[in-house]
Amino acid sequence: MTAERRFEIPTHVVARDVQGELVVLDLEKGEYFGLEDVGAFIWGLLEAGESLGEVHARILAEYDVEADTARRDLAALVADLQARGLLRDRT
Repeated sequence: MTAERRFEIPTHVVARDVQGELVVLDLEKGEYFGLEDVGAFIWGLLEAGESLGEVHARILAEYDVEADTARRDLAALVADLQARGLLRDRT
């Protein structure tokens, strides 16, 4: 996980809060992915253009979690979102 990496949301992806859950919809595939609490928090930071390092620091400031655990979980979420086509590296 490179701390400087930044991401963007493809134009075919929209996110909306639905009854306390962030629903991320891929309009091309007609598939959705739900994010709760920490996942929604991370999505908002990535969508705002924060780097992985900045997101990691914000997680540590906001939640009671070990740095290594936060780093590992953040990397896993980003990899999952990218594999689903919901997030891509900013060019």
